[in-house]
Amino acid sequence: MEEEKIKYVVDNTKILRLPARKIATFGTTNVNYYLVTKVTENVGEVRKGKIKVERPLIIPPPSSEVSERLEGFGGFQNSHVFLAFFRKYMRGLYYNFKFRNELEDIDMVYNPFDQVIKRINEIVEKEGRSTGIIQGVDVETWVISLTKFIKKLVETSIESNITDLEERDFFEKAGYEKIKFKNHKELPRNLKLKVDKLFKSTEKGRLKITELEAELIELGVYHIYRERLLNFFKKE
Repeated sequence: MEEEKIKYVVDNTKILRLPARKIATFGTTNVNYYLVTKVTENVGEVRKGKIKVERPLIIPPPSSEVSERLEGFGGFQNSHVFLAFFRKYMRGLYYNFKFRNELEDIDMVYNPFDQVIKRINEIVEKEGRSTGIIQGVDVETWVISLTKFIKKLVETSIESNITDLEERDFFEKAGYEKIKFKNHKELPRNLKLKVDKLFKSTEKGRLKITELEAELIELGVYHIYRERLLNFFKKE
């Protein structure tokens, strides 16, 4: 699959409904989903499945390849083009998780597409589970659409994950925060300039996000620049 095709699918995939459940800071989170794709005007494909997000951490070492962090993604997880896309699209977020896709069912439905979407929403409401709904582009590229859903799910969970870790003194106990300054105003000018250079290097691709994290931790300013760092993860 060409990169242009992947970009087209990402741009045109719609996340119609995000699950209420956030990804847990520790352990495994199960997230249900329906992925609905129009085949023709009156025919649609509905994939029902579950994403298992395992052992999420905020600052783990990038010790394995992307392919080792994916299960149940069909032939895509062996595609160099897809794996390169996944690494770039997730922008470091894949280091934090292992994603396992468990497909439960695939149905072909014969109704106008808008009616199919309406019916899926009704089913989700009735089930009362934390379930997402994704509108895909075509049946061959369902994994790309699912990846967009996964990224959105991770992004909406990051801040609550960090809060959980802070409440448990995770960063301080692990030696991640060598706190010398309480806020930005207390920082010496030369330290501010040094941190700004680190962020600019990351923006230009000369420094990896994980390396930027490590530098902020070492300088004892991670807690001050946390929100700015999160913006790197949230950018598409």
